[in-house]
Amino acid sequence: MAELFDARRVSPERALILLQNRLFRDAVRGKTLFELLGELIAFVESEFPRVRASILFVDEESRRLVPGLSPRLSAGYISALCALGIGPSAASCGSAVFIGDLVIVADIATDPLWANVSYAAAKEGVAACSSLPFRNSEGAVIGTLALHADHRCQPSGDDISMLDQLAALAGLLVVHDRKMQHTKFTGQEINHAFYGAATGIAITDLHGRFVQVNRAYCEMLGYTEQELLPLDYTAVTHVEDRHKTDDEIQLLLRGLKRNTVVDKRYTHKDGHTIWARVSVSVQHDARGRPTGLIGIAEDFTEIKLAQAQREEAEKSMLNFLANLPGMVYRCRNDDHWTMLYVSQSVKALTGYDADDLLLNRRLPYAQVIHPDDIAYVALRISEAVRLNGSFHVNYRIRRADGQIAWVWEQGRVVLDEAGEVAFLEGYITDITARKVAEAALADSQRQAEALLNAVAEGINGVDHRGNVVYVNRAALQAFGYTEPEMLGKDSHALVHHHKKNAQPYAFTDCAVYKTLQDGRVRRVSDEVFFRKDGSSFPVEYMVSPVFNESDEICGAVISFSDISERLALEDQLRRAQRLDSLGQLTGGVAHDFNNLLTVIMGNAELLESHLSVQDPMRKVAGMVVNAAQRGAELTRALLAFSRKQPLKPTVVSVNDLLEKNRSFIKSAMGAHIALSIIENPDLWSANIDVHQLENALLNLAINARDAMRAGGQLTLHTSNVHFAADQALQRHMAAGNYVAVSVTDTGSGIEPAILDRVFEPFFTTKDQGKGTGLGLAMVYGFVRQSGGHVEIDSEPGRGTTIRLYLPAVTTTALLTEAVAATQVKGGGERILLVEDDPLVRLYAVTLLSGLGYDVIEYPNGADAIAAVASGKTFDLLFTDMVMPGDINGKQLADQVLAICPTAKVLFTSGYSENHLMDGKQLAQGIQLLTKPYRKDELASRVRQILDQ
Repeated sequence: MAELFDARRVSPERALILLQNRLFRDAVRGKTLFELLGELIAFVESEFPRVRASILFVDEESRRLVPGLSPRLSAGYISALCALGIGPSAASCGSAVFIGDLVIVADIATDPLWANVSYAAAKEGVAACSSLPFRNSEGAVIGTLALHADHRCQPSGDDISMLDQLAALAGLLVVHDRKMQHTKFTGQEINHAFYGAATGIAITDLHGRFVQVNRAYCEMLGYTEQELLPLDYTAVTHVEDRHKTDDEIQLLLRGLKRNTVVDKRYTHKDGHTIWARVSVSVQHDARGRPTGLIGIAEDFTEIKLAQAQREEAEKSMLNFLANLPGMVYRCRNDDHWTMLYVSQSVKALTGYDADDLLLNRRLPYAQVIHPDDIAYVALRISEAVRLNGSFHVNYRIRRADGQIAWVWEQGRVVLDEAGEVAFLEGYITDITARKVAEAALADSQRQAEALLNAVAEGINGVDHRGNVVYVNRAALQAFGYTEPEMLGKDSHALVHHHKKNAQPYAFTDCAVYKTLQDGRVRRVSDEVFFRKDGSSFPVEYMVSPVFNESDEICGAVISFSDISERLALEDQLRRAQRLDSLGQLTGGVAHDFNNLLTVIMGNAELLESHLSVQDPMRKVAGMVVNAAQRGAELTRALLAFSRKQPLKPTVVSVNDLLEKNRSFIKSAMGAHIALSIIENPDLWSANIDVHQLENALLNLAINARDAMRAGGQLTLHTSNVHFAADQALQRHMAAGNYVAVSVTDTGSGIEPAILDRVFEPFFTTKDQGKGTGLGLAMVYGFVRQSGGHVEIDSEPGRGTTIRLYLPAVTTTALLTEAVAATQVKGGGERILLVEDDPLVRLYAVTLLSGLGYDVIEYPNGADAIAAVASGKTFDLLFTDMVMPGDINGKQLADQVLAICPTAKVLFTSGYSENHLMDGKQLAQGIQLLTKPYRKDELASRVRQILDQ
């Protein structure tokens, strides 16, 4: 514990004398009370660094503390102290008035005296407080002088001595102010008093020289009047008592006292000592100015010893009474705290009679104290003994009936003339009810703490300066600090010092500062907080003000959430939406292009079949057919990305598929690249389109090869993966089991700036003319359409890993056997053709008619339904899937089958819409011929369906 005061430039005694002289001089010159008290406080604060002083008055009518003078303390803080009143738990000042003695609180944060206003002290920056009462001439407490330190400390013995003198001086100043009427004497009154008085009377000038003495005064001292008049009063005062007289006369001359009574020793003319009680007052002229002193002396030498004994007894009684209410005591400072006196209220407090404890007759008081608390009580008392000061302590006692009670003891150390401990005295009061309330409050606070630590949001509390006063567990985890590392620190400087653009963030621009100024609730969603390691994270936070009992802003609460995951999900969603938008666009383009390719390819084939081998145009027709086929491959890639290609999933062993294609993939890699396949022996089967998966793996292998021009390693790895609901939600897929296929190369890698664009169609990192930009787009679209997901990780210079998550089948299933090809042939059945594109419709009619079929054609679904409803018969409905109007191909088929249940249906489309899809796979029993189709494909599918 630190000392309260630092070393001074001059001695305390010298400094105090200078202060007294200055105050007496200023009082004579007519300065007001508050001017004089202001000088006293200025002295205190200059002598005692890191201390702010206050003077509070006791209102005589209400017996409450009222503000006096405290230049460097806020009005709110002083009001809080006065509001406590006067009592045993009224902080330092109210308690000092209550017991009539010095109260020292070295640590306000932990001391129960300050429990009700510790918040006010913390806000004021006060950590310790010592308060001493001052009295009037009748001995009544009229106010307190208090020292409020900004650090935990307590005064030394020398400091306490100076505080006693300063408090006495403050009391004199107040009494002087309250006694404005001055006694005036005329010369006749003085002469009458001289000759009529039976006691000695002397008049001196302002310097103490005798002006007139009466007969009784001369007889008491053994001098004649003529012998005394050349002398001053110090010449006949005992040498050891001259300072007492001088000090009191200085107070009188400065108007700080109206009169004074001093018990002093005189030296008789023959040398023996005389004890006298001298009453001294000031003589004033007509204008109220002091002109001299009047002293009335009464010889009481014979009764001095008896009077001293009575005064000691009265003093002891006053000390006891000053500690009321509560159990008043006086005890020895021994191991048993042997009681020398104890008030009768001990019965109500402990259940024991006073006689039980006096001189340990039944039991010592030490046995009343709870055994677990005796060491603590002894420690507090020993500290007070060491400092020759007072003490206060909370502890438990065991009552006579066995019940446990909490008490608060306030006491002081009394020294004898030799400076040794004579005894301890004080009082003890029951605080059980308060302790119960404190326990309930602590329990409530623990529950609140548990609730705050249970929430997922970080919560950070700051005081009115922005310093951290509370932080919950979630906030500590987010910031990476421990609680001691944050408490008391500047919150803004600790975790909010820069903006998200790395520019310094001024506290005055921060939402927390603004709320501390105007009390408004603020919500912020575009800033970052900083961790202990210097890294930042995006947050969304709310600042709410905290008000005290005076409705003043005393702090704020900041609740925040780390939105890193949410922003990442939003970014993933934006990318997915961008890819979906591109898919819609490319799917539409591919559909229309397929219609054109159907006409181009079909007519080119017809032209080629009608030209002789020697005809040079036959070669041109073949070139058109080949170009149309390459165009069809391009549209298939676009449909794969847009997830609108028809899939034929089967249950397949991915391990077997990789082994089957090992040599093919190895040959595509080249000799400069090593191939490694790591298979999970317990791998689940996948429900996937085998042909599309083989194409996807080949595409990935070729991309990896192009990234490893100087050679490297390609690794294919299979594993089982289960995605829980939250994991699946992040990937925009269904929760469940998946087969993971990882394709890892040691190539050049991909820059982070373009990584999220690699699945876009036509985007490529290859040189111009060396890639279509559709490979990864086709892989992405195929896997997503299959109900899976694709992820990519890449580091420039280290390589790339692409993971395919394929829907798993954990039950035993067999691959679907391929249907044996049938020989292409025509027939004579009637076919109902519905196609909105006139060129495609003309091409289909030409092909089907050439195969011998009877073709009925319609441009839309409505006309076709009308014809069927009118009785038109047919063997096969061959219809486009997507057509203008209110009826598409699926709806047309449903209505036609309702009229002709035995009819057979073949759909055609540039892509498969949801009307034909079940879980984005081809619906059971649906027959689809994708555009562009060739003559042989059309003939085969039509004949196959008609022959079923």
